[in-house]
Amino acid sequence: MQNGSTKHKQSVAHRVVITGMGVITPLGHNVPDTWAAIKAGKSGTGDFVVLNKGEHEMGTICEVKDFDADAHLGRRDARRRDRFQQL
Repeated sequence: MQNGSTKHKQSVAHRVVITGMGVITPLGHNVPDTWAAIKAGKSGTGDFVVLNKGEHEMGTICEVKDFDADAHLGRRDARRRDRFQQL
């Protein structure tokens, strides 16, 4: 295929190796728990306890509860990161 004077090479298939899976969601902190909750039809929505609802306009909330960032990242790294980075 030519675009002006630039030629595009045919794409080459790349190999991908999946070495593991991990997930932290409102439904569970690992793949088996999250998948079991999905199959059971559970919802991840619920009361939001991290922020004061009166301070922020919110719609549907799906909070990851009982997540210990210190245990996963170490205390120093956990304290340096915002919540979205910890997850």
